[in-house]
Amino acid sequence: MKNRYVYNISLILILVSFLCFSCQKKDKVIERDVEEFKLEDHILIGETMSTQIKNMPEVFKILDSERYEDAYIYVNKLLGTLKLTSVVKHREDFNWQVTILHDDHNRTAFTLPGGQIYIYTGLLKFLQAEHELIAVLGSEIAYADKELAAINLRETYGGVFIGKITLGDEIPELAEVLEEFPQMQYLEAAVMAADEYAIELICPFQYDIAGLKSFLLRAQSLNIEWINSKKSMDLDSRLTNIDRISAVCGEGGVTNRNQYIKKIKNFLPAN
Repeated sequence: MKNRYVYNISLILILVSFLCFSCQKKDKVIERDVEEFKLEDHILIGETMSTQIKNMPEVFKILDSERYEDAYIYVNKLLGTLKLTSVVKHREDFNWQVTILHDDHNRTAFTLPGGQIYIYTGLLKFLQAEHELIAVLGSEIAYADKELAAINLRETYGGVFIGKITLGDEIPELAEVLEEFPQMQYLEAAVMAADEYAIELICPFQYDIAGLKSFLLRAQSLNIEWINSKKSMDLDSRLTNIDRISAVCGEGGVTNRNQYIKKIKNFLPAN
């Protein structure tokens, strides 16, 4: 009788263990296809990509933030001023920060989901005044705040790829994706949306609102990298749209041209 009792108990324990194991396997998420982004998705994707960038010094040469502290203070102060305005939806949610990449031959900037902006020394030296830098930063903020960067990632590499990041999976191809990321092409609608966002963001300030336009005209003629990834099919239409949006802004004419040139010369490495 006792042996039969022990046998029954053992059988029950085995069945319970089997059922629990089956439940765990059934409930485990092995794949996620991201169609809509949650706030935490943006933050996690950005943090994962940022960590990978730090592990790729041969591709992304991050400018030493201690040795070139003044440069970091300068650009991040401008970013901080812009991101605190009411236009920025995720001003308190994202980790807004500018990282400077040391490459004078690369004249572009890019933004990760979650608000981390990367700008190359080549672009900082190409810009001619602070109001142009403000215009570029305003545009880059748009790519995070309006989800343009995250959407472009999903449309280029697929929702399953994004899902791997949000699930914390190992992603061997992430390094290759990041190598291409600074040159990733944006659709015209996204670029126009970023232009409009930047103008709306800058409008309340005293800066010359023509910063984006003057930069685009000079950059287009030289075919720089920032233009190649973020361009409309027709520059004239783009500039006309910028003029239309800018028309409601005030007469602020601040460019800080001389101060900018002096700061860039003093704050950044010579080459």
